[in-house]
Amino acid sequence: MKLGLGLLGILMTYGCGMKTPQCTAYKDAVCECEGTGAAGVAAATAACEVATAAQKSAEDYLAEDDQERYDNAEDSCSTLQTAFEAAGGCAAY
Repeated sequence: MKLGLGLLGILMTYGCGMKTPQCTAYKDAVCECEGTGAAGVAAATAACEVATAAQKSAEDYLAEDDQERYDNAEDSCSTLQTAFEAAGGCAAY
């Protein structure tokens, strides 16, 4: 019974298509970057750490059933991913 309710909760949260949450997609994209040169590597590492923290915050809000804060976090990650892509993605590092 618990498993069924948990699955229902996941489906209600992410929909039947199981769309990847925006903060997860942003973290995955940013953390693929390796950077070039010492400054590039440092920047890529810092960006990955920030993206990982954003993903964790979004997951925490979801776990706390704070839908408004979760939605705001996902919107922020969407904005960050758009900026990341506009800057050239990993090539910016």
